[in-house]
Amino acid sequence: MRILHVADTHLGHRRWNLPEREKDLYDVFDEVADIAIEEKADLVLHAGDMFDKSDPPPQTYIRTYEILKKLKDKNIGFYVVAGNHEVPGTIKDSPLSFFEKIGLLKIL
Repeated sequence: MRILHVADTHLGHRRWNLPEREKDLYDVFDEVADIAIEEKADLVLHAGDMFDKSDPPPQTYIRTYEILKKLKDKNIGFYVVAGNHEVPGTIKDSPLSFFEKIGLLKIL
């Protein structure tokens, strides 16, 4: 079994309030997906802080959807351990729950 492990992607974070820094994080997350596909990973394990905060901006949902969908289309599972950044109080209020509900990831 091939597992690609990643953590602390902090999607939605805009370092120094610069849009290009936010884009950098999406680009790297997309590169992780490309590597998983290229290396024929069976699953990706994200070990916390996938999102920078529990209420990411709309563009974060859009880019995350596009990237996770690419993995799903290649039958690569995406499993995530919730981090302290994306859980406001309960996991059901986390953006992770949205992506689990639409079948793009599984929260461990």
